[in-house]
Amino acid sequence: ALFGLSLAVLLVGVWKNPYLVYPTARKGTSFIANRAKGPWAIEDSHWTVLARIDVSKPGKGGIPAGGGQVSPRWSNYQWVQRFIWQDGSAPTWMLSSDGDIKKMEFLDGYLQAAPYVIQKSPQVLVIGVGGGPDVLIALYNEAKHVVGVEVNSYTVRAIKEKWADFTGNIFNRPDVEIINNEGRHFLSRNKDSFDVIQLSGVDTRSEEHTSELQSRQ
Repeated sequence: ALFGLSLAVLLVGVWKNPYLVYPTARKGTSFIANRAKGPWAIEDSHWTVLARIDVSKPGKGGIPAGGGQVSPRWSNYQWVQRFIWQDGSAPTWMLSSDGDIKKMEFLDGYLQAAPYVIQKSPQVLVIGVGGGPDVLIALYNEAKHVVGVEVNSYTVRAIKEKWADFTGNIFNRPDVEIINNEGRHFLSRNKDSFDVIQLSGVDTRSEEHTSELQSRQ
């Protein structure tokens, strides 16, 4: 009975404060969560049916690769941003903005910007929006319309509602549509045509472990 009570107290405590128990060093959040305070400390945590979503405080850091690469031209450039972690790993980033995309010149330095050299004013689909870098890249390159599909409901709320001011309300623009859905399911039912389909860093730990097991066989 005492063990059951202790376990219940621990579970309630972790639900209220996910960092009551520190993450293992293998988790990406360990480098910030295991410090008492700091510029990247966790500001908000929320449990969903898929994962726990952690959002850091804002801090100034290097331009994140966001599942791709950034030109060496911007290697020393810094921008105010927030981390978004999924189950303590798989980071994505919210980049601060006042709503004027053209001030974010570094967006043109992403490898993900390459399709826009060929496609002008495209209809764009982004699968795995995360904190929105791929959406920003599309808008910077004058996409006509961007549909973003994100499987984590709280991540959608984070960029569209809770931190809308931080992101310059960009994800509520009339030429941007953010949909909470699973990418493959969305594509199987959607009949629209897109000129550019962007998937940057869309992977899962289960897929990685499966590949690891296959490599051992």
